[in-house]
Order: sequence, then structure tokens, then C-alpha cells
Amino acid sequence: MKKTTKKSNNISQVANFIAAWDSFLLIGHEDPDGDCLGSIFSLGLLLKDLDKEVKIGLYKPLNDKYAFINNNLGLDYFIIDESTKINDNNAIIALDSSDSKRLGPAKDLLNNNKVLNIDHHIDNKHFGDLNYISPDSAATGQIIYEIADYMKWKINKDIAYYIAVAVLSDTGFLRYSNTDRSVLQLIDQMMAKGVNIYEINRDLYGRENPKTLKLIGRALNNLNILEDEKIAYLYLEKKDYEELDADYEDKEGIVNFARDIDNIEVGILFNEEDDRIKVSLRSNDYYPVNELAAEFGGGGHPNAAGCGINMDLKTAIEKVINKAIEINQDLRR
Repeated sequence: MKKTTKKSNNISQVANFIAAWDSFLLIGHEDPDGDCLGSIFSLGLLLKDLDKEVKIGLYKPLNDKYAFINNNLGLDYFIIDESTKINDNNAIIALDSSDSKRLGPAKDLLNNNKVLNIDHHIDNKHFGDLNYISPDSAATGQIIYEIADYMKWKINKDIAYYIAVAVLSDTGFLRYSNTDRSVLQLIDQMMAKGVNIYEINRDLYGRENPKTLKLIGRALNNLNILEDEKIAYLYLEKKDYEELDADYEDKEGIVNFARDIDNIEVGILFNEEDDRIKVSLRSNDYYPVNELAAEFGGGGHPNAAGCGINMDLKTAIEKVINKAIEINQDLRR
């Protein structure tokens, strides 16, 4: 694996890296969200407009929620698996990925190719040959905009659309605390390019999968509220997915039902998958859930994080909740 450095490269070094290569593979983290996908496709279009060769690698087909992302703009994607190999004349750009472990089968491609790592997670492992990490940015899509602006690249309506998808996704459609003036100014500029944010809102939040609604019902039946600790948690068992014929991707956003309860600071969703428990963590204000995630080998942002735990559901709930309470008590002393 590549040696890491904790010092972030500057934007001019990013510009030189991109100028030096003619062919790129763009990748992101497993189970990509709107920021990851919006960043990949916006940068892909920007590079394509520079007459660069662009390939986009995902790890499974886009699910129904994000089917609108690939809308026939000359960019398609292929599925990366353990057998995938790429030519050494391709540079890799990893987007919105804090750790090479989150790159699934693509992580094995990093050893023999030059890698540019672009991300906004504060706990990024700096796994690239170049690492442009901006924790103050609300989304990786905001970084893509800043790079394009610095490079004087033209941002057309299609590129603006994907940048807006990225930023609106990671700011909860401008509802989260990472929505600052720079975010509002960016969205204003994307709207000036002709982007209809109502349509993005419909695509991201306004078309619920019926299976997701049924999963929400199951999760709410398993709701537990610790009022004194301002913590609420939900859980979904593997049998819930089997009985509802649902996919693991259908759970996206369910954790917010716990976080959004009145007088609750921390919301947690425990999701039983095939060989582990996936834990989604959200907070409203003072509680840094990335610190809780780090206790179990995960990471993320202060208000949105996650981890995977190799233990049974009951034990995972007990250990995570006990640690969550411990951290909360320390914070409130």
C-alpha cells in the first residue's frame, strides 16, 4: 500500500497532476451517495471537455434512488470487481473517500497507478500520491467547483447540475449545519447556469421507494429513546430485508428519523448485513459522531459518520450505545 502523508497538497499541484495525464479512472466509496456520485460525474464531464479520456468505475449498478444520475451525457460507468485491471497510462482520481478501505475492489488498483485523492472528510487517511483534502468544504462537490474555478474551466448546465446534486445531498438540501454562505453562493451560481433545484429535490427526496417506506415502518417499530442521554436508535435485522424483498441500499436516510426526534442529539441505525453490523450515526449539534465511529474503526464527519462491526446485532447495540453514552457524559461535564 502507498505511504501516507498527513499534509494536504495545494490546488496548483492538483492542476499540474490533471494536466500531466490524458486518461483517468474516477472512483468513489462503496454504496455511493449523492455527493460521491455528483462529484464523480461533474469531474468526469469537466475532464471530458478537456479532451481527456474518462472512465468511471462503480462497484454495482446504480440503485433506483440514483438512477437519474447517469442521464446519457456521454459518460457511462463500468463495474469494478476483483479481476479488474487498468493500463498504467491511467491516473486514478478517488473522490469522497476517507480511506482506501472504502474503495472496495478498486483499492487493489492503487498500488500500480498514480492516485489523486480529493475529499472533504476530516479523518481522511491521505492514501493518494497527491491528496487534496478540504475538511471545511461542505461536500466534495464543492471542492470540484473550486478546482474548476481555479483552473478557469467552463461549467455548463450539465456540470452545474452534478455539482448541485453533490452539494445539496451532503447539506441535506441546505438544512444541515454545514450550509454556510459559500454553499448558498455556490448553489446560486449553479442556478444561474440553469439548474432547477426543485427537480434535484424531487430526485433525491421526493420519490420514495415503496420498499424503503416498508423498511421505515420496521425500523420505527424498533425505535428506542434514551431521553436522559438525548440518544435514539433504530435497528433492522437481516430478516426484515428478506421478508420485504428489500435491498440494503433501501435503508438510506432511515437514521434521520432517530436524529430528528424532538430533544434528541444523536440518532443511530444498526443494520444487520450478511457478515457484519453496519452502523449509521447522525447528530444535530454538539456531539461529534465521527469520534464515536472511530472507536469502532469507522469515521466520517462530526454530524454524520458510520462504521462496520463484526459481531452480532445485540452485542453491537450494547457496545455502541454504551460508548455513545460515555462520550455524551464526557461532553456534558
